[in-house]
Amino acid sequence: MAGDPLNGKTPSARHAPVDTKRRRDRFVYCRHGDIIDELKRIGPAPQEVPAGGTDHYLAAFLHFVEDAPTLLLAARPENATCSIENVRARTFRCYRRGGSRWKSYLEEAMLFFRILQSLISFRPTKILCAKIGPALWACFLYSRWKGAFLAHSRHTRVELLSSNPVRRLWFQMDRWVLQRLPKVICHGPYLYQQLLDIGVRDENLVQYNVDYRYLLQADRSSGEVPDLTEGGKRFIIFFVGRIHENKGVFDLLEAAAPLLERDPRLLLVYAGRGPDFDRLESLVRCQPCASQVKLMGFVEHGQLPALMAQAGVVVTPTRRALTEGLCSVVPESFVLGRPVIAPNFGPFPYLLEDGANGLLFEVEDVADLRRKLGAVVEDPACHERLLAGARVAGDRHLVPELDFPGALQKVFNG
Repeated sequence: MAGDPLNGKTPSARHAPVDTKRRRDRFVYCRHGDIIDELKRIGPAPQEVPAGGTDHYLAAFLHFVEDAPTLLLAARPENATCSIENVRARTFRCYRRGGSRWKSYLEEAMLFFRILQSLISFRPTKILCAKIGPALWACFLYSRWKGAFLAHSRHTRVELLSSNPVRRLWFQMDRWVLQRLPKVICHGPYLYQQLLDIGVRDENLVQYNVDYRYLLQADRSSGEVPDLTEGGKRFIIFFVGRIHENKGVFDLLEAAAPLLERDPRLLLVYAGRGPDFDRLESLVRCQPCASQVKLMGFVEHGQLPALMAQAGVVVTPTRRALTEGLCSVVPESFVLGRPVIAPNFGPFPYLLEDGANGLLFEVEDVADLRRKLGAVVEDPACHERLLAGARVAGDRHLVPELDFPGALQKVFNG
């Protein structure tokens, strides 16, 4: 579009006229996630997508680029393409579950060449790469070769915990590239400090956070929100996110089950879907307390605030294998006045004050997670103290100095 269509369609009236300089730009966003499904949900009007939720980052980027030709790239289990007006999305087959380690390495190595080939064909002038490894290296090589501006957007943990020699070599290559980029966008103070620790210069870092006011203005039109508390009779232990082993969903069930059996007023709620949903559902059916576990599946984003606000406590039992950079569930919970139980590692100690607005447990320690859950559900005074602390923390998180759209403006237009 904008004089150089990707798919032969004419421009729509969804954007205001763009300046001559923007018309000359061609953008690439290389990132994680189901970009084709996201693009279809967003459609031709990214400016109408509400803040927050899984589509927020892509919608903000598409709103920023306006009608400039734009290519979205990602690695997914299958090859696929999709085009909507000036935007083309393409996924490359990679990260299939159940494959051998060496086959995974080969697929990631091939990803380098496929990303590089796509960049050469598309000829971008500005690139935002949210991936690491071969995809980032391909973007870096193209930017140095063709003079395109490249920025990295960091959402995942920087620290490498693996002892695998291949991963350690790739980590050193990522570090070398990041130290040479003009700008690196990072989400929150934990990632900011990690990037400083690997040698990224402070003047090249742009830290942002999410504007959480959308939680208080959420659209409930997507459907009626059930009363999980049954009129205040239930105490809700709430999990929201992908149903994946590394999110700690099985640890949470194991930790909570004895408490549920002792106290019939407790209800453990999982909101979300993911690759381990069926396995979790099967395990729940085998529990004596199965009637006190509710698997909600996918929940519309507009319904989540009303559901989370019913929680007695929100639990984010993330395991070490998950490269979490900032768990947005924690500040979202605080904004809604809900305390959080989280592992004592990664971004969580940066977000949560132990004993004040939540509790920290030893990572992957089910017994310690059970103790912290017990402290909240069995001690009303502890629960009230944490509720008050969560409300105070929520006020601090509500409006950031810089959000993601502002970071894009600062990096590409600043």
